[in-house]
Amino acid sequence: YNKVRYYKSDLQGVCDSLVYLIADSVLTMYKDPVIWSDSNQLIADTIIIIITKNEIKQLYLQNAAFITSIDDSARYNQVKGKNMVGYFEKNDLKRLDVFSNGQSLYYLRDDKLALIGINKSESDDIIIYFEENNISRIKLLTNPKAILYPDGELEEKELLLKGFKWEEEKRPQHKNDIF
Repeated sequence: YNKVRYYKSDLQGVCDSLVYLIADSVLTMYKDPVIWSDSNQLIADTIIIIITKNEIKQLYLQNAAFITSIDDSARYNQVKGKNMVGYFEKNDLKRLDVFSNGQSLYYLRDDKLALIGINKSESDDIIIYFEENNISRIKLLTNPKAILYPDGELEEKELLLKGFKWEEEKRPQHKNDIF
């Protein structure tokens, strides 16, 4: 199918072309694919979704993988790498493995949601753990480098990782938006 748009209350997506193999329950999105789930946006050159028993089990973001989530109205948590593999439980993302050239920019907050600082990190490989669709822990595996900056210390241009795109205007907001 060409110029694909799909809508489900907890998952939306767009891409130029999509292939779904019924025998394997594998959905592959090509050419500028974008997936949204709650406040998360996922982008890569190709996105592959493995479905088992009507639930997403794994997600592959191939080449130029980038995940963005809204922290507040003007700030974005970001993770990028060459490739990523996401693992799901009951359609909720629980773990994300980032392979090759991993970078993250994350707004660290305390229990009362007050901003502690901005964590910028790099590592060849990264594992990110999620709880309730929010990043709960980041593990830098290979050649880690991380700096926690106080709020206001970074310039605006340093708050977006290279390749950042926020594609909210493309997001289907209602089932009628897919037609």
